[in-house]
Amino acid sequence: MSDTTLSLQEEMLLLVLRDEEGTPEFGTWSRQAVAAAAFAELLLRGCIAAEGDKAPTVRLADGTPQRDEVLDYCLTRIGDQKKPQTPSYWIADFTHRPEVYSGVTDRLCRLGILRESERKVLFFFTQKTYPEVDGRPEQAVLDRVRDAVFGDERDLDPRTAVLVAIAAQTGVLAVHFDKKKLRERKERIDEIASGEMTSRAVRDAANASMALQSAVLFSTVIMPTIMSD
Repeated sequence: MSDTTLSLQEEMLLLVLRDEEGTPEFGTWSRQAVAAAAFAELLLRGCIAAEGDKAPTVRLADGTPQRDEVLDYCLTRIGDQKKPQTPSYWIADFTHRPEVYSGVTDRLCRLGILRESERKVLFFFTQKTYPEVDGRPEQAVLDRVRDAVFGDERDLDPRTAVLVAIAAQTGVLAVHFDKKKLRERKERIDEIASGEMTSRAVRDAANASMALQSAVLFSTVIMPTIMSD
């Protein structure tokens, strides 16, 4: 494996996939989680900004190429949009763009963390799967998330705080940690997800991840209609 630092969307995908099967964990909004993480990565890097308090919209702040095919693809889409859109719009948009999910899986495969495989579904259809080859990166992410959720540190690492916020909204936390213990830490998780323990940039990213509730509906009901027009 390379020592290259993983992006938020890559870390999130590792949390979403089942290690041996290489398919999304049951009960998670896997593609929404990866899309929200990519959106948050752009916010934290200062590539985009969310403006407005009650109904924030997204603007391009710095279009400098990031040398990351997924982030650059997302930046291009935002830059090409003439009318400012909400965070939930962009999370839904990224969710339905195969270039986002496949771009993340491809890079993790190139790094030797995952490998691409296939399986038959209903005897007729072929599904790509991504079993884990190197479990160390995922374990490192899980350790950070565990410390954030079950620890008492108030000055959290920004990237970990955003991962917790998105994972809480998409069912990912409940996959990796005991649900009863998570309920006991609900107040802390809510504080992390609202951005109370982090900087303004991270609050923007955390608030964007909270938009997942509306983005899930938007991406599963409304967005396919828009894309089919």
